[in-house]
Amino acid sequence: MQTQTSHNISRLGRLFAGLTAAAVTLATVGCGVSSVGTTVATPVAAKVALQGHVFGGQQPVSGSTIQLYAGSQIGYNTPATALIAATVTSDANGNFGISGTYTCPYATSQVYITAVGGDSGSGTNANLALMAPLGACGNLTSSTFVIINELTTVAGAYALSGFMTSPTQLSTTPTNVSGLTNAFATVNKLVNVANGQLPGSTLPSGAVEPLSLLNTLADIIASCVNTNGIGGSSTNCSTLFANATPPGGAAPTDTLTAALNIAKFPGNNTTALFGLAPSTAPFQPTLTTAPSAYTVSIRYAPTGAFSTPSASAVDSSGNVWVTNSGNNTITVINSVTSVPTIFSGGGLNAPSAIAFDAKGNAWVPNKGNSVLSVFTPAGAGTVALTTLSAPSGVAIDGQGLIWVTNSGSNSVTSVSASGTSVTATTSFPTGGSSPVAVAINPR
Repeated sequence: MQTQTSHNISRLGRLFAGLTAAAVTLATVGCGVSSVGTTVATPVAAKVALQGHVFGGQQPVSGSTIQLYAGSQIGYNTPATALIAATVTSDANGNFGISGTYTCPYATSQVYITAVGGDSGSGTNANLALMAPLGACGNLTSSTFVIINELTTVAGAYALSGFMTSPTQLSTTPTNVSGLTNAFATVNKLVNVANGQLPGSTLPSGAVEPLSLLNTLADIIASCVNTNGIGGSSTNCSTLFANATPPGGAAPTDTLTAALNIAKFPGNNTTALFGLAPSTAPFQPTLTTAPSAYTVSIRYAPTGAFSTPSASAVDSSGNVWVTNSGNNTITVINSVTSVPTIFSGGGLNAPSAIAFDAKGNAWVPNKGNSVLSVFTPAGAGTVALTTLSAPSGVAIDGQGLIWVTNSGSNSVTSVSASGTSVTATTSFPTGGSSPVAVAINPR
């Protein structure tokens, strides 16, 4: 039967952070694949009259400092590059404009815009920090218009939490540029940055977005934005920062970092945070009770795409592969178009798990016929091994060895492979009973 599935955005690892077209809850941080990004060797100068508007809730924010940043591609935990040399501030109506020449580090550099400080009607708030992710620097034009508000901030925080730690620090590695690109694409599925409203402009058909949850998160952030900050007439900012403090970490001092912390630790202080959303909240509809966790998921169930899905994995291009034990197929969701493709054959019979090797081949144990299937990135499937026993889990180590658990014989099989050809196998007893999964020790 068709099963509705979800994509857990707040838990996405850096390698697949941008895939809102996912077919199953992706709760694991990190995965055993590498996304190889491409860059442009020569920086690109751009002269763009970028315009926009800053809102706190439904109120314009005046006097906010506007900056355009490009995410770093030289390594994690490195500062983003500020692209605007001259100070730009929002006017009394929250309007701002960026004109003149600035240089994109690369045409493909992922850029975002921030609004820091300012007054939404309650006095100057030094703790105010909002953002809107914009995507590839080379795609900005003179017609680009952006709304910066709490919804764009929450969407950005959840989509980019694997890469971002503060308003000025967003980065990836040279080998995972595509991961960051996918993460930015997620924002457009959550929110329309051009108007600051839900849902996103590229939400795929068959997808359902948690509108009430996103509105509630935006209202929680707005509870601080629409005040005069720490030391002012309201305790909302101090309450927000105290409850958005990561376990064992330092308390945030701005609303964007608070949103990032909530995205990274969605089960932390949920009731206290919920209490910050006012009864006359600026973003509606909202949740009626505090959730057990502020986990943002897009539920995606394209017609006929899934049949009792049993496992999922993400390839180096950001496509989501889902094994369907109900009809012995694999569904591949394209990370850009969200269009599903169905692969069959290749020995699939109650497929139970899936993992990718360094060449992008998908290795799939089949519990129904005790064989190991392998599919090329293009979807050509073959039977690679027939000596397993009710295999249930698979993982691939750094040397390219494929490890498969055999729930029928209480053992683990190690498979040496070259491309899609098996060259040797070794079986090891587990000392347990009916092993169902396997994980690789990085050491």
